[in-house]
Amino acid sequence: MKWSSGPVVGVGDAVHPVSPYAAYGMGIALENGSFLARALDGVDLCAQRAANARFEIYEKERVDYANHNFEFAPVPGEGVPFYFRDFWPIFAI
Repeated sequence: MKWSSGPVVGVGDAVHPVSPYAAYGMGIALENGSFLARALDGVDLCAQRAANARFEIYEKERVDYANHNFEFAPVPGEGVPFYFRDFWPIFAI
């Protein structure tokens, strides 16, 4: 899955909608922000190739984790909510 395209990278529910139960989405979004900041540390963001290489690192660290949490974060007693089924697997940019 791609969460980035050119100079744009997705974070949070824009790339991994999860059930609103137990703040999974907010927690993963905060984690993603931290991982993205770490991946971009020291990179000249005007150097698109360097930024894209770091976006790839961020995606490799986070996509599988977010998908796993999406799968196991259902509304209690309902399984995966029907309104999220159309978005599975997670969006790609």
